[in-house]
Amino acid sequence: MLLKKNRLTESFQIKRVIKEGLKVKGVFLTLFFRENPRNDSVRITIIISQKTSKQAVLRNRLKRYLRADLRSRLSRISPKYDIVVLIGKVPETHKQISEDLENLLRLTKIYKDA
Repeated sequence: MLLKKNRLTESFQIKRVIKEGLKVKGVFLTLFFRENPRNDSVRITIIISQKTSKQAVLRNRLKRYLRADLRSRLSRISPKYDIVVLIGKVPETHKQISEDLENLLRLTKIYKDA
C-alpha cells in the first residue's frame, strides 16, 4: 500500500493528469505524468480496466505488483510529479511488468538522478 501522501485519489486530479499531462506508452503500461510544483511528494494512481481483464483477482494482483514496485522506487522519483499508471495488457510474468515500468520511468526522466 502506498502512503496516503503518495496517492492520487480525486477523480478530477486523475483526469487532469491524463488530459494535460505527458504520455509515454510501453508494452504493458501507459504512463501519464504531470508536473505539480505544489507537491512535496510524488502522487501516484494505478488504473486497470475491466476490458483488460474480466477477472477481478487478476486485476487486483497486477495493481498489487505495481504498487510494490512503485513503493521500492519511490525514493528515486522526483517529488514534483503526479503519475497515472494505466495497465493496458496483462503480462505473462511479474518481471515483464516490472521491466516495463523501469523503462518508462527512465524514458520520462522523472528519476531524481536523471
